[in-house]
Amino acid sequence: MIMNTNDNKDILRTWRKVFNRDYSSISIHSLLWRFKYFTAPIYETEILLPDKGDILDLGCGEGNYCRFISEVSSDRNILGLDINNERITRAIGDFNNNKNIKYICSSIHEIDESCLFDAIVIHHVLYLIEHREQIRLLKKCFEILRPGGKLVILSLDIKQPFFNVLIHSMFYGISAITTIAKRYLGISTERLTGIRLNKPTYLKDTDYIEIMNVIGFKLDKITENNHFPLPYLILCFKKH
Repeated sequence: MIMNTNDNKDILRTWRKVFNRDYSSISIHSLLWRFKYFTAPIYETEILLPDKGDILDLGCGEGNYCRFISEVSSDRNILGLDINNERITRAIGDFNNNKNIKYICSSIHEIDESCLFDAIVIHHVLYLIEHREQIRLLKKCFEILRPGGKLVILSLDIKQPFFNVLIHSMFYGISAITTIAKRYLGISTERLTGIRLNKPTYLKDTDYIEIMNVIGFKLDKITENNHFPLPYLILCFKKH
């Protein structure tokens, strides 16, 4: 069953309520995650997914997006996959009343090629890994998608000037501060901020298109979403 527009507004309130609870502490970690998710274009990515079928949320974290797309359409069978066991444990334990969601702590490379999906969603994952692993991951996505299946990628648009000013000053600024703290005070980056800050590997829209064409994907839709304060890049590719 697919919900109507008014129901979707209620889901958005539920979405925000979940994050108010999960990240209620006063810390840099909490504030950064709430900042990112409260401005996330969740509807813009959800409408790119099929209303029914098998959907993989790659890097699902604590399962918030899985729960959201499950509430929008109960005809979706959703697999949430993450390599972080703590996050998967929390996803299973928190609000896991949805019968059409399954969570597994695993890498995508451990999924058998006989296990196929109608759509794969990757939110804020690709830029966290090195380029060689990005290519390997995208090739695996192609292998486990059914013909006509969609790959939806949400990333940050590095072409936007505001992104360069805000995001780099925020994340690299914190990284610089914590590097000094570690060197002179003996305090680790993760201990100080609550999050491990690695240098991201961002791709531009043209990079994605070139890579995906080589793999075998065809571009279905691209959206540069200038959400304030974070500009997002949404790409939808199809396997033909």
